[in-house]
Amino acid sequence: MGSIIKIFPVSYVMILIGSLALTGFPFFTGFYSKDLILEIAFSRYDFIGNFAFVLGNLAALFTSFYSFRLLFLTFINYSNSYKTYLQNGHEGDLALLFPLFCLCFGSIFFGFLAKDLFAGLGTMTFNDSIYCNANNGALIDSEFIPAFFKNIPFYCTVLGFVLSLMFINSFGVNKKLIFDLKRSPAYISLHTFLLKKWHFDQIFNEIVVHRIMNFGYKISFELIDKGNIEIVGAKSVSRELNTISTQFSKYHSGLLNHYLFFMISFFLLFLTLISLFYFFGFSQNIFFLLSVVLPYIFLFN
Repeated sequence: MGSIIKIFPVSYVMILIGSLALTGFPFFTGFYSKDLILEIAFSRYDFIGNFAFVLGNLAALFTSFYSFRLLFLTFINYSNSYKTYLQNGHEGDLALLFPLFCLCFGSIFFGFLAKDLFAGLGTMTFNDSIYCNANNGALIDSEFIPAFFKNIPFYCTVLGFVLSLMFINSFGVNKKLIFDLKRSPAYISLHTFLLKKWHFDQIFNEIVVHRIMNFGYKISFELIDKGNIEIVGAKSVSRELNTISTQFSKYHSGLLNHYLFFMISFFLLFLTLISLFYFFGFSQNIFFLLSVVLPYIFLFN
């Protein structure tokens, strides 16, 4: 791309406004949310708060850098496209531009119109729906921190804009200097470190994933399972139920005299056990043994 600002002027304005909101430029929507977060982090006055404040400002710097670098390389810098592509380029129709207009309106006005909902002292918009500990005064302290610290995110935004302006082909910096910088061992090491996401995936896999997988195979499978789940699990239950149902089906002869015999026999056995339980003081375990286990042995053996 490059040098397409005259072909896509509306898209350029939309992306410019979105970039300004994304970088937290004053009075755009991102300014009211990002700056408030950084001010609250700084007003904690502890290591975690200061660490988050520094990282947040670095993020604002790099966000500004890549956002404006996108604008410069895409719309303003010398073109790298073929002439045929540039001649046939045109803005999208209303169906494509209408969502951009909606986002543009929100990026400009929503933060300013809705800032009293969440920023500033005395706002009662959410009442008690959001709990805030009485000892947490960071939101109040953020109103009174020095103006210099409040403006640091804006300074980072401006610095990112200047760096992006310098590090493109048509402004400021010698391309050979940039090329030599990219070939330096320090830059390559830093680039590799960041490209691998600070080695978080490798650390997580070595410490968590591999250990869980080894435990699942060495302990859960080789030591504990090895067919035990089949013996005491669902397969064993289904097999026993099938055996029991098969045994029961043998006693369904369809003859009334057989059914009457079993009904009367087990009724008399039950009365006998009840009598033994009450008159001779049999324990509940013995009663269970006689009333359940013995009939089971009698029927299936």
